[in-house]
Amino acid sequence: MKHMFFYDESEHSRKLTKETVNADNFASHFVVGIIGFSQKDEFSIEHGYQILESMRASNELKSKTFKFSQFQNGFVSFNKANKKLLSAYLDFLISFNLFNYISIVNKLEY
Repeated sequence: MKHMFFYDESEHSRKLTKETVNADNFASHFVVGIIGFSQKDEFSIEHGYQILESMRASNELKSKTFKFSQFQNGFVSFNKANKKLLSAYLDFLISFNLFNYISIVNKLEY
């Protein structure tokens, strides 16, 4: 049985310079995410993900989907649309037989 894997990462600096380290948005870490699944489930998983993307006005899930200000007071800070999207996303992860890998990597240590 063949499996497919997709990899993505949060924004990170490819080169560490004095300017990047001193920037207001610099973080010493970034998040890596990998999702895998059986190739036989590709069509149903792709369809499920398209439904998730259609829930956003931009039709594409990006790091700006959940704005930083929405995390200031935890889940209660989320607006109704993003609560619905987060719930649908978690349902998606649970509904399919997905392999999930999430890691936080330190740029300076690496």
